[in-house]
Amino acid sequence: MLTARLDPFVVFEGPPRPGTVTATVATTSRDADPADDTASAALLVRRPHVVLTPTVARPGEVVFAVGADFPAGEAVNLAWSRGLINLSEPVVLPDGTWTMPIVVLRDTQLAGRDLQVRNGQPSPAYGDVTAPLLVVPTSVDAPTFLFRK
Repeated sequence: MLTARLDPFVVFEGPPRPGTVTATVATTSRDADPADDTASAALLVRRPHVVLTPTVARPGEVVFAVGADFPAGEAVNLAWSRGLINLSEPVVLPDGTWTMPIVVLRDTQLAGRDLQVRNGQPSPAYGDVTAPLLVVPTSVDAPTFLFRK
């Protein structure tokens, strides 16, 4: 059995990229067939990403998180870098996408924050992904005072 681990810090931008991965094994004992010591396989590298819409929100408003290029069937755990969040895990569809409406809680801290997306498995299928959100004060413009507490 051969186990390999890819470097999670290799970063690329853009759509999935096809490539070839090649592995070679060696032994200190006699090799009966050295011709079978190398193998290659096609590999499609995906970099999951998430987008929040809108990127600026007031407390009590809803933002939509849309993820793409995630491994189908993998767990997606969501958390704010600061502040509370209350929602269930999104379901990753077979095409690698998911969507989740998120309510920015009313009494939340006014500041920038990141939506943090993690796999939550002992051996993660993807690295951490983030998306920024700025939470601003509610409006108190006259004459309606619609957003005043």
